[in-house]
Amino acid sequence: MTRAMRSILRPLVVALGTLVALAGAGAACGATAEATFLSRVEAATKARREALRQVEADVVVHVDAPLWAGAGTCEGRLVARRPGALRLRGYAAVATVFDAVTDGRRFAVHLPGQNLLWVGPAGKESELVGLPVDPGTIVGAIFGEPWGAHGRPRVVTGAAGWVVYDQAEGAEVRARWGGAPLRIEEAELWADGSRVARLVYHDWRKRKGVWWPTRIDFDGGPDRGSLALEFTDVRFDHVPPDAAFVPPVAPEATVVDLGALLAPAAGGGTP
Repeated sequence: MTRAMRSILRPLVVALGTLVALAGAGAACGATAEATFLSRVEAATKARREALRQVEADVVVHVDAPLWAGAGTCEGRLVARRPGALRLRGYAAVATVFDAVTDGRRFAVHLPGQNLLWVGPAGKESELVGLPVDPGTIVGAIFGEPWGAHGRPRVVTGAAGWVVYDQAEGAEVRARWGGAPLRIEEAELWADGSRVARLVYHDWRKRKGVWWPTRIDFDGGPDRGSLALEFTDVRFDHVPPDAAFVPPVAPEATVVDLGALLAPAAGGGTP
């Protein structure tokens, strides 16, 4: 190789080496930024879990559910306690429209207008009662862990602020984090490659020392419908007793035990 050729190639080699180094540095910076963001998400989740153990709230409830006669808008009262206890009662004037309660293991939903009382294992309410959102999902959402979104997530490549939480049976929760302080702004539940439910937090404000959304919208899709909670007043300083999550007393109601209906199918028999 002649001296002239070497003089021409040397700058090209140097430039190529510089580009390779910059590419490696960019990838390293990207990986560092992702790791930092995930650490911030985990820290925010941990801080909220430690700071927020219970809540009581006056709400306006909007329900649009094709399979549930309780659809409409009414005032309501919400009481929740970690890890999975909730009571949500909707009322018009002094009359109860619905009363839904769970302690994280069992649930009960009473519709006084139809004089029906559903009871059964937690997690099966929406499937059989037609509620757009089951009480357990509401508990997770208001405490900032929709559909069990906690633990170490994964970053969604090319989608700023989005992370993925892997769930059982191949399902996953996709959540978009943002704002200051960092918080979940929307979340989606995915199964079998399709989105099956979504929720959105609106207008976070600091209330009595705690950052809290003004409204949460739940969308269960066209078959299950939607539910929205508008929070008009909240308090965090009172620990609800176990009695707050006792199933409603409805001695004249027709009781439908969903646990009993599910038992034969679980055993492989005919319901």
